[in-house]
Amino acid sequence: KRERSLTAQDWGDAGTYKKSFSEAWLALLAAPLPDDVVKKALARLHTDVVPFLTRPLLLADALSAAYARGGVVAVLALSSLFFLIQNHNLEYALFYQHLYALLLPTVMQVKFRGRLLRLADTCLKSPLLPAYLVAAFLKRLARLALATPAPGAAVALPIIYNLLRRHPACLPLIHRAVTFDEAEAEGGESANGGEAEEQEPRNLKKGEARNLSRDPYRMEEPDPYKTGALQSSLWELQALRRHYCPAVAKVAGVFLDPITRQRPELSLAEALQVSVASLVEEQAGKRAKGGQVALTFEVPATLLGAWPGVAEPEGEPSSGAGELVTVGALAPFFRL
Repeated sequence: KRERSLTAQDWGDAGTYKKSFSEAWLALLAAPLPDDVVKKALARLHTDVVPFLTRPLLLADALSAAYARGGVVAVLALSSLFFLIQNHNLEYALFYQHLYALLLPTVMQVKFRGRLLRLADTCLKSPLLPAYLVAAFLKRLARLALATPAPGAAVALPIIYNLLRRHPACLPLIHRAVTFDEAEAEGGESANGGEAEEQEPRNLKKGEARNLSRDPYRMEEPDPYKTGALQSSLWELQALRRHYCPAVAKVAGVFLDPITRQRPELSLAEALQVSVASLVEEQAGKRAKGGQVALTFEVPATLLGAWPGVAEPEGEPSSGAGELVTVGALAPFFRL
């Protein structure tokens, strides 16, 4: 059966434009396109294309294929997939598992890092999510904060705080102490049901708390259910409180206060504005207390002579403490 050709009256109908628009985009995404073209197509697909399609669910196969390419293409595809899940009831069972797999140190340094972290923060807002899933994301983000530069840690910490605030069942991860009762009930096995932990001392009383001998969380496990994150602890926060960057250490100090729903969430938009340049500029603009910066633990007696408590080599007299050292005298030691 031959299709009827479109008339001028048909083109005056908005539905005709919408149908042609949908057919064109479906044909484009079904074609074998290089990665750079796919990135441009997926960048604004969830905002400028999907809401205007006649049947948006027809994009599910194309988006799943785009995700299989991995990397940045997968990040862009997940944005549209979440739009279909949220607005068109798409059933995508592996969505959270794929989102969890994308949280890697390499992704934290790409151009679309902000899009991925916003997506993770939005997807994990539902209070109906199981605690093991939220705990897996908490541990993965905490490890990323340790492994990535300061701007990445500055973004990961607010997400961790907001997740703990929304999901009180994960609050025990901030301070984890396993009691002898729990260890006895585990039958000598770890919380993951795998290798046995070190033996308990025989004089340990029932109910007495012990520290975890190792972290039961498995970073390399792709399935959040099998990571054992819910039996772990967020010890990474303690390390981040001693971060070399003062801005990161300040945010990590927020976890010392009780986390309740009465406290406001930390702003993710402000954290995404943090960059290496902004951190350097912030520190460069600060003045040292007292106007002096400590460079050594002990003030040396001379510039090129012996340090206090260190004997002078024989035959090499030390210069006086008040002797003036000129640039010409230092020339042999530097390439001027």
